[in-house]
Amino acid sequence: MPECPLCGKRSDRLVKVELEGATIETCDSCARMGTRVEVKVHRHMPGYGSAGSGADIVAASAGTEFVADYGARISKAREGVGLTREELATRINEQESVLRRVEHGEMEPDKSLTRKLEVILGITLREAKKE
Repeated sequence: MPECPLCGKRSDRLVKVELEGATIETCDSCARMGTRVEVKVHRHMPGYGSAGSGADIVAASAGTEFVADYGARISKAREGVGLTREELATRINEQESVLRRVEHGEMEPDKSLTRKLEVILGITLREAKKE
């Protein structure tokens, strides 16, 4: 069960709030000290809800590897839905510099980032390993 970083209370659900310029997740009681931040889900985005559960994706990735052009696929899909790198980074709660490095092929995204990109952009970044 998650724990509130302000009061230490364990809660089934934490709420994202902005407090003194920082965005954090707190319990409902502490959320009153800040301004709630709405998480916007854009249902018009290609691939929304089509990737299955996170467990499905992790299990499916065990025998897979990144496609050779993963950076180009991400960049093309992002531009195709009309998002800047900054806008996409904000939506998936990642740093813009991380997305830039991934798009340029300088680093591979971790499982969490891969899942976010595949769902939001409606793309596939992994394929079966070639033996």
